[in-house]
Amino acid sequence: MAIGVRSGVLGTVLLAALLAGLMPSRANADGMVRSLPEEGTWVKYAIRMQANDATILGDVRLAVVGKSFTEQGACRWVEARLDVKGPAEGTIKAVGKFLVPESAVERGKDPSKLLAKSWVKMGDGPVTDLAVEPYEPVQHLLKLFAGPPLKNPMELPAIAVANKLGNLDCPGETGQSELNALGAKLKINTEHRWNDKVPFETVEYRVSFKETLPGDNPLEVLIHLTFEDSGTNATSDIPDAQ
Repeated sequence: MAIGVRSGVLGTVLLAALLAGLMPSRANADGMVRSLPEEGTWVKYAIRMQANDATILGDVRLAVVGKSFTEQGACRWVEARLDVKGPAEGTIKAVGKFLVPESAVERGKDPSKLLAKSWVKMGDGPVTDLAVEPYEPVQHLLKLFAGPPLKNPMELPAIAVANKLGNLDCPGETGQSELNALGAKLKINTEHRWNDKVPFETVEYRVSFKETLPGDNPLEVLIHLTFEDSGTNATSDIPDAQ
């Protein structure tokens, strides 16, 4: 893969990891977040991404940092913070903050189309209002992790997953979706396991795809998030984004 293409793809896929958890959902809703805990609750995931021969490691913190009310009804501010290191990109830090109508997050809906407000801050850059400065990859990546339901989902048998909370019995499901991004139609494979003892319920989340991009650039990606820790004292990293 050409250096420029590889660098851009890694940054884009890492932003996907950041946005993985930005959609709060009611119990059994689609996407990574299956239920919405109380304000102040946070959860941290270890993240490992393999993109061809490049490995990137770090963590993602997902938190409920506020409530609001708009013409769409009751909403929640949900924020995610990404902090990772990789061989090509160096340190990558980013924060995303979305105001999500509670009515938009039922199973079978696509909440990525119904956000009330959206903000992103990359590294030391400014906080960007996506309503003023749209950034198309954000919408693509929201759909990757928190958009339409999986096609033909299959139930997975429950397994015991060991973590800080003990050996948790985790059912799951697997399925596919499609995403037009990076100049190609990506066929995304998703595997998801959960337990209601973990805030937001997700214990493990995997997405993967393999595609040849324009210019004959092969790309094989695996992103794996695993629960590490949780707490109840979350505050916003970008409090002025309202």
